[in-house]
Parts: sequence; C-alpha cells; structure tokens
Amino acid sequence: MKVLLFSGYFPNESDPVRGLFNFQQAQALNRRCEVAAVAPIQWSPVRRWHGAGSKAPGYEVIDGMPTWHPKYVLSPRIGRDTHAAQMAAAVLPSLARVRREFPFDAIFATWAFPDVIVGALAARLWNVPLIAKVHGSDINVTAEFPRRRAQIRWAMNEAHRVLAVSNALHDKLAALGVPPEKIMVHHNGVDPSRFYPANAADARGKLGLSPDGKHLVFVGFLVEAKALHVLLEAVARLRALGELDFTTHLVGAGPLENDLRARAEALGVADVVRFEGLRPHEEIPLWMTAADVFCLPSIREGCPNVILEALASGRPVVATRVGGIPELIGDENAILIPPSNPEALAVALQEAFRRPWNPQALSESVSRYSWETSAAALFDAAAEAIALRKQGKLDGEQALAGNRS
Repeated sequence: MKVLLFSGYFPNESDPVRGLFNFQQAQALNRRCEVAAVAPIQWSPVRRWHGAGSKAPGYEVIDGMPTWHPKYVLSPRIGRDTHAAQMAAAVLPSLARVRREFPFDAIFATWAFPDVIVGALAARLWNVPLIAKVHGSDINVTAEFPRRRAQIRWAMNEAHRVLAVSNALHDKLAALGVPPEKIMVHHNGVDPSRFYPANAADARGKLGLSPDGKHLVFVGFLVEAKALHVLLEAVARLRALGELDFTTHLVGAGPLENDLRARAEALGVADVVRFEGLRPHEEIPLWMTAADVFCLPSIREGCPNVILEALASGRPVVATRVGGIPELIGDENAILIPPSNPEALAVALQEAFRRPWNPQALSESVSRYSWETSAAALFDAAAEAIALRKQGKLDGEQALAGNRS
C-alpha cells in the first residue's frame, strides 16, 4: 500500500523543524506501508521565521522518505477564504507529476485549511480515498470563519476517516457537522529514545547554562496563541514579591519576538528572560533535560507534543487548561491553571519549583503516548478505505454509508 502525506507543515532542507509532528507521524506510518510526502511551500509573501518562502529544493529525500515541495503563492491578508483554491491551482499539476512516480493508493492530508481541502480535491481527482487529520488551531480558529468553515466541513465529509488529536477536537468536529462515527481520537506521541530522564547538570553544561541555578523552559513558536506575555507578567510579579529565583528560557522564534523583548524590558525582567532562538530539533531534548520546570501558558492548543516531551524527560509541567492539555496531564505530573491569568501562573510556578517531583514517575506518566498507536489507526483506516473503493462501495456519499454498514 502506498500512502501520500499531503501537508504544508513538514520539514524541508532549509527549515528542518517545520511540522516535525507530521514527520514523526509519517515515519511511524512508513513502518507499516510505503509513504511519500508532498509538502507545499508558500513562495511569496514570506514569513521567514515560519519557513514559508524558504529555499527548499523541489525534491529531497528526508530520512529515506521521498518528499516533493511544490511552490505556491497566496494573496496576503485579503482573500484568505480562497487560499485552498489558490493552493490547489498551483499544486495539483505538481501532484499529477508526483503520481506518475509514486502511484499512491490513498491520501493522508493533515491541517484542515487549506491542506485537507486540497487533499480532498486531489482524492476526488484521482479517485483514491482520503484520510484527514486535524491538530488544533486549524479547527479552533480557522473553522470559526464561515466561508472557511463550510470548506472544512465539505473536506472532512469527503474523508473516509478523520483523526483528531484530542477529545476536545472530536467534539469540535462533531459540532462542525462531521459524523461522530467517522472521527478517530488518538493523541500525539513522544519518542522515548530521544526524550527520557537524564542528568540536568550535563545538559546545562552542553547548553552553556548555569549548572546550579534554576531554569524554566518554554519551547515553541513565539506567537499569540502561546500567550508568552502572560508568562512575562508572572515572572515580573514574582520579582516584585522578591521570590524570583529562576531564569526563563524561551526556545523558539516567531513574529512576536520583538514585542516580547520590549515587554520584558518594560516589566524589568529582561535580565532573567533569555530568548534562545530557533534551535535544532536534535537540541530540544537537552533543553527539556536542563529544565527544572517546563511551562506552556497557551490560550488554545490541540495536543502539544512539547508537554509529552517534557514529561518523558522527567520534568514537571505548568500549563493552561485549554484544548487537549487536560487530557494529557493531571495533578500527579503537572499544575494546570486557567489561561490568561498571570497571578495564577505566578503561584503555579512557585509551587512547581518547590514541589518534590519524581523524574521516573513523570516519564512513566506519558509512556502510553506513542506515534505507533495513531499510525496503526491510520493504516487500518486507509486499508479499509482502499478495500471498499475496490469493491465499489466508497464513492462520495457512499463513503459514509460504508462507514455505517
């Protein structure tokens, strides 16, 4: 069985950390069947921090996986409701060429808009089944726009199965009009060969951090959804109380970096907040190991891999009660707080640094989360859809009838 993964969130030569969650999913699926990827890249206008407009080659092999990068142009700011159509017009001809080299039996499209819509169009064009996956903001935010919502609903109903990474997203999809029997829920996974309890002092030495100080770590894009201004305000509150005894490390890049730097200066905490920049993926386990506490103060999330990676590394988590986060963690391995509440975050950070934690128990608390589990579900869904298609039982609306039979 040949499966084509289609998503703009995927690594490329010049942005090797982009969409690593999709790459890890593809790697696990590739152990069960043959997988290739088409990962379109927005050519212009660019968001250099996010990989768009990069100098990635048109074709490359990533860890043994054939990967094509067709380029496309989107109109900036205006006309966003038409982005799926714009992507399709540019990318479908490239997909025709890919199909000649890799005659895929099914399409696995991830990220609801515009990627899954284009995947659904391609599935119709080549009469192959579609398996879709949603992650968080693609449903929590994008689907709130009426015209995009209608396109997402159509694409999800074109899919044989839809994989959601949390129960919260399952409910959002059902409210969108996707039949519940079509939705699978499997949380993201974590690689225990890379994230496991290790010596903090050794990791800090390799990163050039103080071996004896206390360290709070955030890993992710510096974007509005991560609510890092709330974290800065919490740090400032602790300083005002005379109880700030740790350094905060923001590992990542994003469009809000300059604003956050200015905010740190204005709050008087620039000396204890370090902007570490975008780091290689191979370095992230060191940051998790170096941390005393990991913090994710988001206002919305799907199933954040960084929480699983921090816990697998034996580090406690302070995070907000949003999206799928409460499904991943509890009192035994984390402290959950309401979003957008710097007072509560300051108190939680104090408690997290003071509470004794058992690194091995923290790691074991997420040992059940595996990429292999969701890969098995994806493989089974694709195999079922291909079999139904061959029997003539999977065609447009008949797909749903086949699911219900």
